[in-house]
Amino acid sequence: MIDTDSSSGLDVGNATVTFASTTAVADVSFSVPSGSTLSVLGPSGSGKSTLLRAIAGLETLASGIVSIGGQDQGPVPINERQLGMMFQDHALFPHLDVSSNVGFGLKMRGITGAKAAERISEVLDLVGLDGFGQRDVQTLSGGEAQRVALARSLAPSPRVLLLDEPLGSLDRVLREDLVTELRSLFARLNVTVVHVTHDQQEAFALADDVLIMRDGVVVQHGPPTDLWYRPTNAFVAEFLGHPNIWRDSNGIVVAPVPSLTLVDTASSSEVLDVARGVVNDVAFREGRWRLLVAEDTGSRRQITVDSDVAHAVGDAVSVGIDIKKLHPLSGS
Repeated sequence: MIDTDSSSGLDVGNATVTFASTTAVADVSFSVPSGSTLSVLGPSGSGKSTLLRAIAGLETLASGIVSIGGQDQGPVPINERQLGMMFQDHALFPHLDVSSNVGFGLKMRGITGAKAAERISEVLDLVGLDGFGQRDVQTLSGGEAQRVALARSLAPSPRVLLLDEPLGSLDRVLREDLVTELRSLFARLNVTVVHVTHDQQEAFALADDVLIMRDGVVVQHGPPTDLWYRPTNAFVAEFLGHPNIWRDSNGIVVAPVPSLTLVDTASSSEVLDVARGVVNDVAFREGRWRLLVAEDTGSRRQITVDSDVAHAVGDAVSVGIDIKKLHPLSGS
């Protein structure tokens, strides 16, 4: 079995990265307990990949510290940090076969011969590529190439595994399958992982904790359920895909879609408010009908609600709102 360092928790303290007059990462701090997975989530240009490269030592910190297992990594050369890295574009060597690609990191650490061959075979089996060793990497499918890249990053038994948009080039079905496999694999290996992505579903499915970045700073950090049900501000709510962000007498609130339901009356004790309106749009997604309802009284909100029953554009409907599940937001 591939060994990992059980004392390899990651701590990042007040990390700042600058390029000329631009601050790409500003005073970022977080911890990843040993054996857990953190997803760093954010739009393009938010600083998430720069942060990952700073952890790896590929970008220089203007200030702050990166520590693994309690050891400051600043003085440690990049090739001695015992990190595994996996990128979106695989970065496989086209002139080497699968085994040679997987064994590259082992060779850099002086592990060759029978010991390297045993490790290569072990890690290929681990990622579901048993028997692929002699394959030309240019004949691999996208999913197979990603597995080879993962095997290469795991082969030297890294203390921390760094994943930079690892599934971004794959189609949705394959991406979802690999997320499931990765989550199971990381749990089996008890490996510490930092995973960068712009895909909320991927981050939530894979990570124990999620850190959301915007313009180089952390805007929220916590378990996926906390971020989804209690976003701190309108940016987080919008970025995570909440469609119902309304301004009412108390300020800006988010109404998660499950807090809404189509009703005939307000008789349910759980429904404390009812909005009446007209269906403006209908889309079928994941087994239900998603309706966009334009409220015809009061604030005239645009309301997104799911229904088990099909409706047509122009239908008059009533939406029950469980106001206990509304969550207040700041405006930024």
